[in-house]
Amino acid sequence: MQENLIKEDMPSHAFEFRGDGGNYFLICLVNSLLVLVTLGIYLPWALMKCRRYIYSNMTLNGQSFSWKVTGGDVFLSWFMLLVIYIAGIVLISMEYFVIGAALLAVLILAIPVLIMKNLQYQAVKTSLNSIRFGFRFSALKAFWNILCLPMLLLMALGVVIFCLLQVCPTESPGEVIFTVIVLGLTGLVGVGVVSGVTYSRLMMMVGDGGRFGVHSFSVQVNVWHCIKSAILAMAAMLPFLAVVGFIVFALFKSASGLDVSGMAEDEIEALILIEYQRQIVISQIIYYLGIAISMSYLIVAFRNHFLNNLQLADGHIRFRSTLTFHGMVYRLGGLYVISAITGGLAYPLLRMWLITWLAKNTYVVGDLDTLTLADSDESVDNGLVSRLSRGVMPTLYFM
Repeated sequence: MQENLIKEDMPSHAFEFRGDGGNYFLICLVNSLLVLVTLGIYLPWALMKCRRYIYSNMTLNGQSFSWKVTGGDVFLSWFMLLVIYIAGIVLISMEYFVIGAALLAVLILAIPVLIMKNLQYQAVKTSLNSIRFGFRFSALKAFWNILCLPMLLLMALGVVIFCLLQVCPTESPGEVIFTVIVLGLTGLVGVGVVSGVTYSRLMMMVGDGGRFGVHSFSVQVNVWHCIKSAILAMAAMLPFLAVVGFIVFALFKSASGLDVSGMAEDEIEALILIEYQRQIVISQIIYYLGIAISMSYLIVAFRNHFLNNLQLADGHIRFRSTLTFHGMVYRLGGLYVISAITGGLAYPLLRMWLITWLAKNTYVVGDLDTLTLADSDESVDNGLVSRLSRGVMPTLYFM
């Protein structure tokens, strides 16, 4: 792997984030008010304004990034996708089932291409030192890696679980518990395999398809590492789900003993909320904490593996990520839990804290002064599919 080939005497440049939590809080506050006043219409512009602030305050070797995706492009994409979806539903309701179903099927089948087209659009709209990024992909590979292969793997998992149901004993309580454990572990491993394989394929497409000016990115990805990371991340969530399940079971068992005779349904719900408010809050905190721990492990494992094996310009420039699991846990845990407790008020400050830490632990290794700065001739695709894709912004945990 490339992480083992990086020489210690090569110059290293850490990313630097200069964003301020107070400024970002004001941006989010104004955005929230405008979204409320416009009944949600301003949302695309609000999201792009937040992301543009993050990009403009992210620097490498003294140069800041530029990100020129507009809220109007995202709004138009959302509007067109909504029109296509509503048209399909209306056609089905008007008994034009075949046409409506075909329209919705085409929309679903187009998701892989829309994702890749969006990455391509974002790349072209992103620049550093006046040099634009780029992205190239194969529509056929995208369709196979993002949709077909995961569906086939899930179908195979379903067959395995069905076969286990036929052979596992269920005659006694002990046998039922044994069968549930076997099926649960099989499902855990199976979903982990599907997630790991899918993400490894996505990493390869993104890494090998990236461009910076006239230079190409490349990456080496270990599929087994991705599968192991996905399985361990899912396993980390199990204890928290078990505790939440125990609390909820005890809550329902206790609530069933309440005297609710003569009470309306809304009165019963209010009574349960008052009586068991502490248990409900505790179960929510435990659930969010479990998500934070599981996602922390997944993000750190995927991001470190991807960036430590990514290179640019035939290996002249490499990358290094030094994220730690414990560092991610309390930052992401704070982002989820404290934001939930404060009703989202702490989110802007905690997000800036997280991004600053991510930047400090991400390095470009190599002599940047020797890299030829020449922009590519790749232009923005303004076709129908490209315009449809501009609001489909995937979250890539490995970047």
